[in-house]
This record gives sequence, structure tokens and C-alpha cells, in this order.
Amino acid sequence: MDLVQIEENIRKLEENRTDWMISKETIEFIVKYITKHIQDPIVIEIGTHKGYSALNLAKVSKAVLTLEIDPKFYEEATINLEPATNVRIYNGDALKLIPAIRQNGILFNVALIDAKKSEYMKYFQSLVHILQENFVIFVDNTISHREQMKDFLEFLEASELDWQEMGIGQGLIVIKN
Repeated sequence: MDLVQIEENIRKLEENRTDWMISKETIEFIVKYITKHIQDPIVIEIGTHKGYSALNLAKVSKAVLTLEIDPKFYEEATINLEPATNVRIYNGDALKLIPAIRQNGILFNVALIDAKKSEYMKYFQSLVHILQENFVIFVDNTISHREQMKDFLEFLEASELDWQEMGIGQGLIVIKN
């Protein structure tokens, strides 16, 4: 893993920031949380975009698997992620890719959901089958896109899961088991 090049790619992405990128404040919180609370993090990310969050996660994780549905973003992210040898990126619909990952028996202890907001409930339902017993799920854009993920938020309210919405970035929910 080339940490110098990873930092350079992060810097370039920050200079050319788009609205679709996770906020710097949010990814810094996630990285700090993982560093403090997760031993040997194995991360699955739904929604790669250009690879900004995956690059940041690569610095503190044993392995990162990131899923991107858009072929254009997949191509760009693949280039950005080259120095992060502990990251694997796959192009396709996460709801179709996750069952294949499940068949391979890979288990994760960290998940980041930052993709199509109206699908958050389906992503969550898919992810629970590939998470280790002790896991944390980070869910981005929970304030800015609240209406689009209403079913997911109602599910959390009614559940017995240990979760908290953080007032950072565009809203971040942290779910722990």
C-alpha cells in the first residue's frame, strides 16, 4: 500500500469535491471511530463514487470491498484506488452483488452505506447476512435525504438496535451490535 499516493489522491479529490462525496468531517469521524473501536476492520462500502471514502478507509482497515453501480464512477474510482492494495472494487448493483459475496463466506465488521437513498432499507437487510457478530454500520446523508429513506428510519425507530444519529456532515447514523 502506497500511503503517500493514497494521501495525494485524497487531496486531489478534496480539491475537486462534488456534492456526491461524503463530507470530510464525516469520513474523518468514521476513520477515527474505526481506529478507536474496531480491531482488524474489514469494511464493505455501498456507493464508491470516485473512491474518496474507500481511500480514507483503506488507511485504517485490513481490507475494504467497495461496490459502485455507475460504470463511469467505477472506472474513475478504479484509477483513484490503485495505490490502495487492500481495496477491491466491484461494478454492479449492490443488491445483486451482496448475495454473491455472502456465498463466498466473507464477513465484515464495518459497513458504510452511501448510495441510492431510497434503497437504504434493502441495503441494510442485505448487509446483515454478511456482518460479523460485533459490527458497526455507518449510514450517510440521514439528515439531508431523510424523506427518501423514511422506511429505513422508521425501521430503526421501531428496532432494538443500538444506533445514534450524529449531527455531522449531511447526517450520519451509527448502528452498533
